[in-house]
Amino acid sequence: MEKEKEAPAKETTAVKQAPSLYKYKLVRKSDNLTKEGNDITYVVWKSNGTFHSLSNSPSVGMSMALDLEYGVKSTYITDQITKILEQSSEGLVFETKDGKYELTQNKAFFSKS
Repeated sequence: MEKEKEAPAKETTAVKQAPSLYKYKLVRKSDNLTKEGNDITYVVWKSNGTFHSLSNSPSVGMSMALDLEYGVKSTYITDQITKILEQSSEGLVFETKDGKYELTQNKAFFSKS
């Protein structure tokens, strides 16, 4: 009887993840929904829920938009911010009726040379 040959051991190699090409990453904490983009804009709404203006700084009642183009298209836009939990030069943590979000910067784009 022939002896069964053992299967050769499989080599495992770690796959390196490519660095992100985006400046910002937004994560919804409840389900880890992750969106990336290069521009952050805050949308100011009128009391009737229609568009009013854009801002560079967040505030309660505004929505955060990633890569907003001409006010009509974006990578992602949140519901209105209900509470700002943390704000620093490196990111923002805020809540909407949809959940808690964390916005962080890709340090490769913002590192001081």
